[in-house]
Amino acid sequence: MSESADLRIASKRAYYDNNKPYGQSEIITLYIYNAGPNRAVAPVVRAGYTHSMDYNAVTTTLRQVQEWRQPSQDIQAGSLTWTNLSNPTSRVDGWDMVTTLPDVPAGMLMELNLSFPMLHETSYDDDTLNASVSSSTTDPRTKNNSTTYIITPNHHNDGPAYWNTPGNLANLDFDGLTTVVSLSRADLRIASARARYNNNLPYGQSETLTFLVFNDGPTIATQPLVTAGYTTSMDYNNVSCSGEQVWVPNGVNASSNLDNYAWQSLDGVSCGIDGWNVICSLPNIPPTVLYRVKITFPMNHDTTYKDYTGTALISSQATELNPNNNSTTYVITPNHNNDGDAYWQAKGNIAQLDGPSIPSGSRACLTGWLLDTPIIVSDSNGRTQIPLIDLEGRIPANGTQVISYDIRQKIFTPKVTTEVEYGTSPEVTVLSFSADGETQLSYSAHPDTLLYLNPTTVKVGQDQLRLGYWIPVRMLWAGAAVRGMNPDGVPTLAYVTNVQQAKGAEFRSAEPYMVSQSHSYVVGTLGAGGVLTHNPKDDQLCGDANVPAILATLGLIANRLIATTTPPPNLPNPPHGYSLRHRRPADPPAPSVPAPPVLPADVPRRDDDGNWLIYLYEEDTPAAVENARYSRELLQLSTEELTGGSGTGQLDRDEYPPAIAAEGGAGAVVTYIEAGDNRRAGSLMGQQFTNYRMDPQPDGYAPLQPGDTFRFAIIHENMAGVEYLGDDLTDESQLEQPPID
Repeated sequence: MSESADLRIASKRAYYDNNKPYGQSEIITLYIYNAGPNRAVAPVVRAGYTHSMDYNAVTTTLRQVQEWRQPSQDIQAGSLTWTNLSNPTSRVDGWDMVTTLPDVPAGMLMELNLSFPMLHETSYDDDTLNASVSSSTTDPRTKNNSTTYIITPNHHNDGPAYWNTPGNLANLDFDGLTTVVSLSRADLRIASARARYNNNLPYGQSETLTFLVFNDGPTIATQPLVTAGYTTSMDYNNVSCSGEQVWVPNGVNASSNLDNYAWQSLDGVSCGIDGWNVICSLPNIPPTVLYRVKITFPMNHDTTYKDYTGTALISSQATELNPNNNSTTYVITPNHNNDGDAYWQAKGNIAQLDGPSIPSGSRACLTGWLLDTPIIVSDSNGRTQIPLIDLEGRIPANGTQVISYDIRQKIFTPKVTTEVEYGTSPEVTVLSFSADGETQLSYSAHPDTLLYLNPTTVKVGQDQLRLGYWIPVRMLWAGAAVRGMNPDGVPTLAYVTNVQQAKGAEFRSAEPYMVSQSHSYVVGTLGAGGVLTHNPKDDQLCGDANVPAILATLGLIANRLIATTTPPPNLPNPPHGYSLRHRRPADPPAPSVPAPPVLPADVPRRDDDGNWLIYLYEEDTPAAVENARYSRELLQLSTEELTGGSGTGQLDRDEYPPAIAAEGGAGAVVTYIEAGDNRRAGSLMGQQFTNYRMDPQPDGYAPLQPGDTFRFAIIHENMAGVEYLGDDLTDESQLEQPPID
């Protein structure tokens, strides 16, 4: 990879005075910042000047400071400790002063002062001038390579408040959310509800063309349109349309239960005529949502004798992932009036709604840091750092524990590690960051390794949204703020300074398998701090979610666990009477009563107070779990069953409370999380809601119905305790391991 340096420039002040007395000077102060990741070779600064300023007698000074925070904040706070450098020389090029700086390392902020003595000339006009910085080193972001300021003779007596107005110092800062590119991708599918429609009905009666539209995700389909052909005898001047909607509980096989869905009304459907097509505008379609669109044509006095094969299309502003299923055909015929219900009620190609997601999301997660990456551990001598390759030899023989994050106390503390997992990948993400504001660290991770993105409130339309939590390193950007640990072991924000992709023959990785509610550990050094990273998703699939594969994988995890009322010695009073352990060879097979196959055998369906329990897996859906932790509360089941929401390409919109709860909707905390994470959580919840509605329930309890209360419970595959949101957090306890024989 060629080297690059993100150079940025800003003026200290917005205004400069060229109406000072002869012999006095005005100083133009410019800040030049290299956001990395590499050294910028001999940057050249060009700064505009104007009349009354003696360019022949200009003097320059230069100083620098290491800076990995947001530079504008520290400049305005006056908290920087500068180091003076040799004064550079400047030359005149037209109305610009040109100054060549020494090489600027990554993370270095420079202050260039250009002092212009005043001449005897007089100027009367304000001038808006430019300053810019450039280098022979490639700059990945050129939009912050220039800045403007005003030189004016007309405000000499306006006082310090005017003259100390800061320039565009934010030009130095990390871009943050502005580098997230909005992109929507969806697998839209359409089918005609019936194979045939009748255009030989008596005048005044109507025929209704009915189409089923399903979004298999992974993100919202924006501004969808249904375009459907019609023919003679159908009164297009009086056409009308309406819609219904339903959430497909498992997100798969949308056609399997059409006759039993509890359809809800769909507002915002409108239609118009374009030649021999009717075009229906639909509301945005969230993932796993099915629309039923009805287009009603009254009959006119025209007569036709020919069968007509019509085509209906579904389209949207989203990139279509599978164009093979976004159109369907049907027949409009005047020739079968007397053929009976069996002929007219024959279904269209509704199987087109089903099938695996495209793309399939069939690749294994690529997680872990390279073997030489340092992590922070604790032993009898206190905290130290070791490379990941040395970790396996340190546990559990000498009591070494890995520093992890304590959710309850919001501190970093040693946690038990049971084993070290190894992996290989032909690609890595080189992540550069700073946790102490002074030092840049660069380590390589497989692209699906998770970091905790600090929640940031943004406004999208009328919604206040939060961008957060665990996301893969491949989706990070320069300027992203992630949870880190400073050199003193205190939680802090670490800023991502660069993200680059690399490919090779083989990159070997390792990562600890933690006994921790956060399943996390710290990558970094004692001297400069580090970032919080997440444990692997064991045996999970990454990329866009393939729901059948997701459920099958969760079923495998569930089959390895069993709920028991006999706790291990270090967990004497498990909440609600149950703890988890690995299934033993002598255990009886799982009970045959109807139960979600994605849950361990015998986990309770309700807590002691009768609230339904909806389980999520920490390992499988860490971002959705963190979103649920944000508001630990009981929720009430609503009559609506819509989940999902708008997406930004690789991110899905996750709501807490979910839309299935009465507390959801306008009052929800909305978080953009990794798309596959959101789809996995939705699929798992859907399985449980569907199972809890079955009548009868295996324990004789009434089925789940609107108005019932539910709350989330978190399963940690390597911990005996279940975390019930709404209670205090469960004390962490290692899962009892099964006997070898």
